[in-house]
Amino acid sequence: MKPRDAVLFDIRTIAALLALIFSLAALISSYHYIYKNTPDYAFNRIITSADAKDKSAFFKAVNDKALALPYMIMRLKDGTETLSLPF
Repeated sequence: MKPRDAVLFDIRTIAALLALIFSLAALISSYHYIYKNTPDYAFNRIITSADAKDKSAFFKAVNDKALALPYMIMRLKDGTETLSLPF
């Protein structure tokens, strides 16, 4: 039987390293594109910014115009307030 050459990198080692690299890339991209778009992540950002009293981070996480608009429209329909909307 012919002895095997002592090769540092054979095809199995290279394939294993590539699989590891692609797995790590998938893990990082899933964090950025999947976890950051969940309601749990957004709620955690809101709570953290409110606890730290960081207004800029809070309003970055919360769409305050979308929250205030239905209330403003309701008051305009009731006639209790006149308001010019910015759009």
